[in-house]
Order: sequence, then C-alpha cells, then structure tokens
Amino acid sequence: MKMTSPKNSDGLVITRTVSLSETVEGQFEIHHQITNEGADVVKVGCWSVMMLQRNAIIAYKQNEASKLETYFGEPASNLQTTGCHGVVVCNDDNEFKVGVHPDSSTALAYCPIENTSKGLLLTSFVEALTDAADYAHGNAFEVYNSAAYPYCELEWHGKVRTLAPHDAATLVTTFCVTESDEVAFEMLLS
Repeated sequence: MKMTSPKNSDGLVITRTVSLSETVEGQFEIHHQITNEGADVVKVGCWSVMMLQRNAIIAYKQNEASKLETYFGEPASNLQTTGCHGVVVCNDDNEFKVGVHPDSSTALAYCPIENTSKGLLLTSFVEALTDAADYAHGNAFEVYNSAAYPYCELEWHGKVRTLAPHDAATLVTTFCVTESDEVAFEMLLS
C-alpha cells in the first residue's frame, strides 16, 4: 500500500509504502521517503512512529555511551535496565518522551494481551546506525508515553539530510509481530 501526501508549503512530499513480507509470517516493512519538490534547499529527517496500545514494555540495546535523554515529563519510575538493555515501561498515564542513541538498530516491544498470560512481541529494526550527531535530536530511537490516551510510541529516526530540489531522503523500518509471553520476552533481554 502506498500513501503520498500533497506537497506542503516547503515543497516537501512524504510517501509511505507498507508492504507485507511474502516469506516471513508476521513481518512488514514501512518505507518512508521525503522528496523535495520545491525550489529551495531544505534540511529534513524521516522518522517512523509505531503507536502501541498500553500496556507495553519497550527495550533497546545500550552500552556505556548510550545516554538516555528526557525531552519532557518525569519518566524515572518507568525506566529500568535489564542485562544490556534499557527498558521503558509504558503502563500508566505518566506523560513523557525519552530518546537514546542505542547500541543496536533493533528494538523490542512486548504488549500483553488482557486477561491472558500471552502477548505480542514486536521486533523492529532499521538500517545500520551511524554517529548520534547525524540525527536531528542526537538520537535514533525515542519513546513517547501519552497521558491523554492509552498508548505509547516506539520511534525510529533517520539521519538528517540536506535536500536540493528533486532529492529525497528515506528510512526503511521493518517490524515482525510474533506471539510471546513476558517470561520469554525477559529472557531475550538477559
């Protein structure tokens, strides 16, 4: 499925193409593209936002250099470390947004299914990461937790690019959804 926005006042056109894998069950890809159809040079960055119904547990691989940055809110009670993973627990209406430049281009989210012991595991990944300075916020990965609605967001950011007229920037995000349970999810993090 391909979705294209009308040209905005800066001359930018955003195209998103969603495709289902023909070989991997539960896998899909979102190809984001920003094209400069204007007359001026512009600075842009693609980003991918996956909205998840709470409750959700989101994990990213970290190392000593991975510094979690709080953009707003008070997320301390929602943050944990498990093994070599930073973990963001989105299980309440504490509004916050955090960002990090992770040690891996893969992130995980576990979403329990109400009134069962099962859940869904969402594995997401992007192309290889580059230096943190290449990204708009200095981070390739962010998590937002909403106060107004029962959802959170797992966000991947592409590198900032300067586009001349007719140039384009892209970001490809791949997601795989499988059945899981919290114990199996926690084992992935250890």
